[in-house]
Amino acid sequence: MDRSPGDLAFDGTPEELSRKIRRIHDNAHTTLEERGLTTLHITFGILEWDDPLLGMSQTPIWMVPAHLERSGQLAPLRLKLADEEMQLNPALELFLRERHKVSLEPLPEEPATDSRCEVSG
Repeated sequence: MDRSPGDLAFDGTPEELSRKIRRIHDNAHTTLEERGLTTLHITFGILEWDDPLLGMSQTPIWMVPAHLERSGQLAPLRLKLADEEMQLNPALELFLRERHKVSLEPLPEEPATDSRCEVSG
């Protein structure tokens, strides 16, 4: 199967994919309603490392809050950005600070024109 940039590939039937997306929607919606927490995020960047206690680990770096919504009963679910700010992964930030004494710079108000990321520690 040919893929173009931006295409996603999934293992499973369309019915299985639909059930999984519906489960994600239901879980994210329930958590938001009951606890006021957004648990569905679009993530960017992956930090990968080998830790003597944890083994090989991966975690997302940037997290953008999102939600799934539909415009009608039979309409497909669509991924939308939530009305919350993008953030550094708080678990990663805590891990780096507590375990490795590394502090990440806060997210800039305006994006920089270059793509460098600096870490102080």
